[in-house]
This record gives sequence, C-alpha cells and structure tokens, in this order.
Amino acid sequence: MISAPRRAGRKRSATAHRAILGAALAIARKKGYRALTVDAIAEAAGVGKQTIYRWWPSKAEVVLEALAERSRARIRAPGIGTLAEEVAGFLAQTFRALNGPHGTGPVFKALMAEAQLSSAFAARFRAALIDHRRAALAEVFTRHGVAPERHGLLLDLAFGPVWYRLLLAYAGLDEDFAREVAASVAHAAAY
Repeated sequence: MISAPRRAGRKRSATAHRAILGAALAIARKKGYRALTVDAIAEAAGVGKQTIYRWWPSKAEVVLEALAERSRARIRAPGIGTLAEEVAGFLAQTFRALNGPHGTGPVFKALMAEAQLSSAFAARFRAALIDHRRAALAEVFTRHGVAPERHGLLLDLAFGPVWYRLLLAYAGLDEDFAREVAASVAHAAAY
C-alpha cells in the first residue's frame, strides 16, 4: 500500500478499499483520467464520497494506489535466461500491461503529468511506481553479477526509451522493441 497522507477515522473496510481502487482504475481506463471524478468513483464502488476523501486526499492518489497494486501483482522479473532475455521479458510484461486490452498506458501518462504539477505527489509516484519497477529490474542485474554501482545508469538506459515512447506516442512498445532495449542494456552492462 502507498504511504499517502492518511486522515484519522474509522478503520478501512477491505471490501470498500478494493471496490474503490477497482472502480477508479476501471473508470480512468474507460473514460480517461480527466473525466474521472471522486463522485464517479464513489458511485461505481458503492461508497460515499466522504469515504474516499477520508482515505485519500485526491483522485490522483486513489489511481496511484490502484495502479501500483496492479503493477506489483502483474509484472515480475522472469528469473531465467541471459541478462538480455530477462530484461526483454520484464519489459515485454510491462508493455503488455500498458498496451493490453485493459492497458494502463493512458492512466500512467496522466499520473506522470500530475507528478509534474506537485512535488509531493511526484515523490509518492516515484516511491509507488517508479522506484518499485527500478528495484525489480535491479534484482535482475544483481542476479547476473552486475556491480551495484552500475545499476543506476543501466536502469535509466532500460526505462528511458520506454517513457520516451510512452509519453510521445511516436512509436510502439512491443516485444521487438523490448528485445532491442534489452540487448542495448546487456551490451552496456558488459562494459
């Protein structure tokens, strides 16, 4: 769970919590992040708007937690193969999550935009999504004997092209691209 600012109050209902996160992500994917409102989340989740505001300060925080939980559950480092194969597998899973039938790419882009508007939200965005993804890929580097002091640059080399293509939407994120990026990262790791 994300360490967003929490207000005092009654204990969270696990059922209501899941319903709110599910509703927020479903609406954001279907109608777009800008069309998402706390009222719509509350109605779809079957809770009062005050419940959402008691647990999260904004719709961005609700969506961030929903996306972070989804990411942790669905994207894992494969754990077998060469460094290039593992990085390619990791990136391919990421691309499927962003582009698939229930893809979260547009929602992710909206949260990145929110992070540009608020330094506090940006810190939580990095902690909940970016740092988690970087740590998962760093585990792959560690398994393959890459010195920890090299991880930062290699992570930037792996994720930089992804965010560039995602944000600018000038080219796709597919398995061929995952393999190209992974090959470049593995080549850089060898130096």
